[in-house]
Amino acid sequence: MQPATRPSLQELLHAWREADRVWEQTDVTEEAAYRRASGAVLESWLAYQERVSDGRELLLIADDARRYVQVRGAALAVIGYEPSEMVGRRVDDVTAAEYGDRVDEMWDTFRIKDRMDGEFLLERKDGSRVPVVFQARYHFPIPGLHFSRIRLAG
Repeated sequence: MQPATRPSLQELLHAWREADRVWEQTDVTEEAAYRRASGAVLESWLAYQERVSDGRELLLIADDARRYVQVRGAALAVIGYEPSEMVGRRVDDVTAAEYGDRVDEMWDTFRIKDRMDGEFLLERKDGSRVPVVFQARYHFPIPGLHFSRIRLAG
């Protein structure tokens, strides 16, 4: 049995664009079909992002309730959790306590601006704080989901 070959960037990009085309043509009133099409866009987009990543990035997808629905990449290295342990947690759960009650305000700013970039302090699984650099996009890669790319600062 031969080992599976990794898809090329071109193949991953094609899969993402094809999933996006299907999603764009899916009737939003057909809830099950729309959910499947949305999931296909998300999976193919994340596969592409993982492939172009240098392996030091944590890729997070949160929903409108600030709950992580997909976690890929360097979760263990950056924040001390396995990706599967992060799914279902909220942004608030890993935001350093120093931010206090400002999480709601910061999320509202993110929602209004559609993007945020900068430095942030996260709380690791062991309770320690870790400075990170992030890029975040609201309603991306599809409406209702919000993407963050995080790496250790420095």
